[in-house]
Amino acid sequence: MARQYGSINLGQGFPGWCPPDFVIKASVAASEGTFEVHQYAAPQGMPRLVQALCKLYSPLIERELQPSNVHISIGASGALWLISQALLEPGDHALVISPYFDIYEGDIVSRGAKIVEVPLNMPPGVKSTAEYKLDMKALREAVTKKEAKLFFLNTPHNPTGKMFSKEELQEIAEIVKLNDRLIVITDEVYEFITFDNVKFERFCTLPGMWDRTINISSGGKFFSTTGWKVGWIYGPEELVKPSRTVANFVSFSVSHHHQYATALALEHIMKEDLKYINELKDHYNVLRQFMYETLEEIGLHPVKPQGTFFIDCDISGIELEKDQGTQKSITNQNFDKKDWNFCRWLTTEIGTFVDG
Repeated sequence: MARQYGSINLGQGFPGWCPPDFVIKASVAASEGTFEVHQYAAPQGMPRLVQALCKLYSPLIERELQPSNVHISIGASGALWLISQALLEPGDHALVISPYFDIYEGDIVSRGAKIVEVPLNMPPGVKSTAEYKLDMKALREAVTKKEAKLFFLNTPHNPTGKMFSKEELQEIAEIVKLNDRLIVITDEVYEFITFDNVKFERFCTLPGMWDRTINISSGGKFFSTTGWKVGWIYGPEELVKPSRTVANFVSFSVSHHHQYATALALEHIMKEDLKYINELKDHYNVLRQFMYETLEEIGLHPVKPQGTFFIDCDISGIELEKDQGTQKSITNQNFDKKDWNFCRWLTTEIGTFVDG
């Protein structure tokens, strides 16, 4: 719709700039490698990339990762699909934090499983997403049902920017323990886009949680290379292995060239003591502050995100005319919902595309 109406597209999760120079140089160097880099990669992932990820994450999770703990996927979205296909059965329940990244639903229902929403309470008038709170009562009710199989724990959270604190994660962990078969899928693709010097807490480091957690991330958000589609899964070998089995019969492998380039980029930042991560945070923080101040100035009451590159706004004080947002649509859906109509109106009449 943004293309159709010539609108500025603020609705999709990708940067509007080129990757850093060292990443582009890594891509060039990878393309000039031996002939193997232009052929199939190993199904598990290019060994050099797998080793780089082991070196990156081992100190972060305070556990020595082995190559058998890691699998390379076609982006984080590919990882989500592999895990859903590998672990869900018809009739299972998969828990998600609502609102949620829309791709979860397709992955879940394609297996004949049921999506169960656990609300993230977002009271009006708050200034920071730190004040958003997961409904722990609803989580407990969902977890303790015998059909519960997977819990997609997304932090920093898409689409709100909420980042769960250690105390919140500990409370979640205690609830998770109530169901012996429940596996937690931590979607952490925004792990390195966080603000205000608040430590990003990792669920898998909590007591008893490593053995029941599969972690997902990717190079797309990290290096501003979403088009490369290089993601990864890491966790206990017995939980990672089923996804690897599915991948062998579907995609077989991920772009060898882009895996090699991602490995070179990771090696580069680790040689420089990960200072790139602070540079990335600083860059996004400037953009966050600009957007926050602009939205506040025009009366949209933004909520400052703790992470990601999303920002919530309160549109309750804006009244649309009767037909605004309903006359032009691609999907012809949800004409009874104010946020959908507001976003359609912004796109078709004002020239800015956002998600509602």
